[in-house]
Amino acid sequence: MTAARIITIDDLHQHVLDLAADLEIKWRDWRIEADTETRTVYLHPITSERAYASALHEIGHIRTGRFDDELTEERKAWEWARDNALVWTPTMQREADSCMRTYTTDVAHRAEYYYEEILAFLNDLYNGDTDGELIYDALVAHAVELAQAYEDYNSKEVRLVLIRLIDKHLAAYPPDLEARYKRAIQEIHAKHGMGVSQPSAGEQQ
Repeated sequence: MTAARIITIDDLHQHVLDLAADLEIKWRDWRIEADTETRTVYLHPITSERAYASALHEIGHIRTGRFDDELTEERKAWEWARDNALVWTPTMQREADSCMRTYTTDVAHRAEYYYEEILAFLNDLYNGDTDGELIYDALVAHAVELAQAYEDYNSKEVRLVLIRLIDKHLAAYPPDLEARYKRAIQEIHAKHGMGVSQPSAGEQQ
């Protein structure tokens, strides 16, 4: 009996090249997309199952063509990816499901969905790194790169957009947020019998 062959990342990479043999592939580390007019796919390097699934999805856009309904267009591209994959793993299916939710979620709740998706990832970083500044420095760097792409690399517009969003989210927090946080920490310490230093006079106000 012949042992089943293990499919490697190199195999997935080669499969993408084979499926897109008649297309132009441009590799990049940011936003992926398909240009049906120029028959060009902009893909992440195939270094994971998620990248492979997304690459097939973008190729699927070229193969299935355009539809009047965006949701139908996305679903057809994912169906093509699944049908033509060398292998379709649970990780690949989760990528497809996650991407489809961004289209099936109405606009009013889409920002909340993005926030929750990023928060799930950030929780892992918080657990492994106590230097918060390193984390939000990285987040700002990515926000700038993303905004540059959406604002056609107009640095002035990027700055205005990001400042507007920062002000929006700062305004959403109550002015006494720090005092509330410190009181909550003190209550947790008291409940569990943990030692805690007394707040300063300024904190007590």
